[in-house]
Amino acid sequence: DEMKRYGIGNKDWGYAWAKVDERFDISKHPNEVNRVGYIVEIDPTDPTSIPKKRTALGRFKHENAAVTVAANGHVVVYLGDDERGEFLYKFVSERKYAQGGENLNLLEDGTLFVAKFEENQKGRWLPLTSESTGMTKAEISIHTRQAASKLEATTMDR
Repeated sequence: DEMKRYGIGNKDWGYAWAKVDERFDISKHPNEVNRVGYIVEIDPTDPTSIPKKRTALGRFKHENAAVTVAANGHVVVYLGDDERGEFLYKFVSERKYAQGGENLNLLEDGTLFVAKFEENQKGRWLPLTSESTGMTKAEISIHTRQAASKLEATTMDR
């Protein structure tokens, strides 16, 4: 069941949030659960900045986000899913980082990949795209684990 995979049951799932705010009652607001599970970027140097939800990085139980600029100038983010039996991801920005340039939206557009490890100790990154998964970009952003499962990516036993 898709909801269980994200830790959500059809009943109150332990914290009784629906008693505090009706929006957490998934029988009344089934899309509420799709609002969480994303990386949120903040600018710690600007207290007036608005946090940005980075949906292109996928929706799952993020364990980490290690960011680097590759030799070719693209921003790369390595992401782990903090749940047993899930996946390892990599995001590569569409645009390149520009020293002193406009870089605020580099994490909006790019390609999200999932790791597939082979028995010969080698691995490869599989792109999570509409062509590879049969899902729309929005569906991949919301149902990232299901998209990775469609490609038979390697599950990790953290």
